[in-house]
Amino acid sequence: MKRNLCLVCVFALVVLSIFVRLNTYQNGFDIRSHPPRVGVCCETPISDAFTGLFWFVQLSDIHISVYDEASRIEDLEAFLRRNVKVIRPYLLLLSGDLVDAKSKDKHSSTQLSTEWEIYSTILRETNVSNFTRLLDIRGNHDAFNVPSGNSEANYFRTHGVQGHRLSNSYAFNLGLPFGKYSFIALDACPDPGLMRPLNFFGHIAPETEEDIREYVKATRSSNLTFWFGHYPTSTIVSPLALRSIIGSSAYAYFCGHLHTLLGWVPKMYGLQPQGFLELELGDWRDNRYYRIVAVDHDLVSFVDVQFSPSISSAEWPVILVTNPKHVNFLLPHKEPFYRIEQSNHIRILVWSPYSIKYVSVSIDGVKLGNATHARILPNATVPDLSLPNPLFVLPWNPATWSTGSVHTIQVIAQDVNGNRRKVTQPFLVSGTPPWDFAFIPSLFVTSDHTFNIRTLFYVLWSCLFGLIVIPRLLSRSLHRHAWSRNRLVAGLLRLASTDTFAYPLLIYLVYVAAGPIFMGYLVDGHFAVVFSFGVYVAGSLIAESLTYMYESIQLLVFCVIVLPAFIWHLGLSTRLSASSPTENERPRISAKKTVSIMMHSLSCLLFSMCILYTIIQIRLTLSYIGFPYGALAVLLSPGRIGPVLLVWYLAYQTTRL
Repeated sequence: MKRNLCLVCVFALVVLSIFVRLNTYQNGFDIRSHPPRVGVCCETPISDAFTGLFWFVQLSDIHISVYDEASRIEDLEAFLRRNVKVIRPYLLLLSGDLVDAKSKDKHSSTQLSTEWEIYSTILRETNVSNFTRLLDIRGNHDAFNVPSGNSEANYFRTHGVQGHRLSNSYAFNLGLPFGKYSFIALDACPDPGLMRPLNFFGHIAPETEEDIREYVKATRSSNLTFWFGHYPTSTIVSPLALRSIIGSSAYAYFCGHLHTLLGWVPKMYGLQPQGFLELELGDWRDNRYYRIVAVDHDLVSFVDVQFSPSISSAEWPVILVTNPKHVNFLLPHKEPFYRIEQSNHIRILVWSPYSIKYVSVSIDGVKLGNATHARILPNATVPDLSLPNPLFVLPWNPATWSTGSVHTIQVIAQDVNGNRRKVTQPFLVSGTPPWDFAFIPSLFVTSDHTFNIRTLFYVLWSCLFGLIVIPRLLSRSLHRHAWSRNRLVAGLLRLASTDTFAYPLLIYLVYVAAGPIFMGYLVDGHFAVVFSFGVYVAGSLIAESLTYMYESIQLLVFCVIVLPAFIWHLGLSTRLSASSPTENERPRISAKKTVSIMMHSLSCLLFSMCILYTIIQIRLTLSYIGFPYGALAVLLSPGRIGPVLLVWYLAYQTTRL
């Protein structure tokens, strides 16, 4: 009785912890109730002059590789030579995964000096630093098999533009005549950096926490603050309220890493409850995406563009409407929304390698006219006066559209080479923005995937644990019910009430939750032990949440293939034994043959499921342990060998009944 009570307590604690975690999940504040940014006296309205404006570009997930397609590198070089010179951004942000760091067979991973030399050579030979300021940061691929930040394997220190900094995370201030704009680079790469695949989630170290808090304090006087990093906040394991810290200062957090889920979920944009936009940029590796962000009188706009090697393509002209800006990305508490209503000109940035022929503007289907080049004032902050002015303006009366509802602006631009492009976006002059983000793309950046994966694991674990413990505790009362004659119910009751089956299964579940899955060298020179809750290596525990995902898959495979086979076998064998014909009904010898044949068929089916499970386990073990980490890790993988032995042991015991 005491033993059963302990089992109930463990089960109850697990379930309770899940509900407590769900109940205390951080929701942040309601952004609609946050006070808007207020104006100051005698502000200069948004006009037809080239003032109060700058822009920058972001690239992410470049994945320079010595084994993959050469066009990836060639296109990057073409982008830096051509597009950067055309766009002339004030800054170029490179938000991680600068190199690929994978072997030719894609199974193992390590830092390759050749890839880093290609990266630094491209930046040097294209002279991109003569046209813009480069801010780069590491991604998880840049930290594959890096024992520490000071290790010789950390080539970012020697080849990265910002690698000379003492801290991996850093802050940069852009001072302009009309204000100061701050950029905080967040490096969430685990230290040490494990080999793939157990290097997907980011991690905030205590020293990083101290640094970013100092950066936030130092940027309080800035007009606007932008954060950028590789990992979305949804994939960062952090002991602190990271989103609250970002939200206390940032207008937006620019990231990459998710690669638009291989094209299935593009435009992962979301508004965090903590009051900032999180904007994932599609990768350069496969899709050649880049982003242009413009700040016009502290109103922020952006556009994501796909690079094309051809100079005559749908890429050009690139159009970015800065006033009135896109309503979905309007944050009245972070930017001066009131300036749209006080403005007297529509403002549009248009870039092309060729001269712009015309820029046509319509609102709600009514053409307003063609925009013209903005006036260049003396001492204006313009990237290069020798190039065509990219800012086009058109007079308007915003009071006409100050209805509190959403309107639509359409811009059509064409250059002298015949390249034509059309952009349509909603805008708001007064009222509350609707923040209408698509649910699925937004979910990928606003959710907490660490919490989701852990919850999935513990829910599966609790269900399996309860599936054994509850019938075991209630077996006597359940046997008296008529529905216990059902084969599945009878099999489950027999599985749970028989010590030969129940205790090995319970031991297996406890081991999955607390025991080592496998051991080996996950980073050169450091022996690591992998648990469901993380990886212990070099004297520290790295909370790599992918381990929960792998163990969830293990539990699902066990539930789908193994457990139903055992329950069905035990249930049917119980029914066959109970319903064997008597001598009055049929000759006994015939009945025994029938039961024997059916039991033999059941045993064959059971062993077939065991063989299938063994094959799946071997495949998973080789794919996620053997190929990435070597034969030693396979030999030292009790979390993979043990379940196979358990299944065959249970099959043997089942056939003996």
